[in-house]
Amino acid sequence: MKIRFFAILVLFLAPSLMSFSAQAADEKYPGAPPPNAAFVRFFNADKNSALATTIRGKKCSSSSLGKVGSYFAVSDGDAKLTIGVDKTTKTLKAGTYYSVSLMNGKISVLEEPAYDSKLKAQIILVNLSEADGISLKTINGVISVIAPVSSGKLGARAVNALKIGFAVYAGDKKIANLPERALERGSSYAILVYKDQDGKPAVSYDKS
Repeated sequence: MKIRFFAILVLFLAPSLMSFSAQAADEKYPGAPPPNAAFVRFFNADKNSALATTIRGKKCSSSSLGKVGSYFAVSDGDAKLTIGVDKTTKTLKAGTYYSVSLMNGKISVLEEPAYDSKLKAQIILVNLSEADGISLKTINGVISVIAPVSSGKLGARAVNALKIGFAVYAGDKKIANLPERALERGSSYAILVYKDQDGKPAVSYDKS
């Protein structure tokens, strides 16, 4: 689901920040992940065309502009990562989740906070727009759900599994209301903020 507003993010209060449980990881991959696996997904916030992605030279998938990609399980250790013609090298840690993003011709590798709750949902906001200070509050604007996230960074939170809507803010200004959505326990949701092909702010929000 794509929403063409200036910022975005989603979900309800709960302590702890994060990535995901081993059970959730196992559900994402046919068969068992490799021993000492790390988990990598790609975001394209730069090119309108679909870009090939690779890990250690092995093709993973193509990454379309603004698409929320799935995780790939790979062995830990040093790894060359590519999105299109751009590349970087990162030492991947076992049991850790990474968002590999292309923005303005440069690749960044963001480590997602650890998360192991089976009772809550997880929301990850990846801000690949050029705007700083994007936050999420309750619909009445009283309670802060997600603290401001800077450009090129990500924020995450464990939230209660329920049906709820939120409001997105840039500083003190409300940008948009988010419609209610039923969140599932043990599931992870990604909100990607980026510029679309016309240079306008856009948001993708999907289950990881």
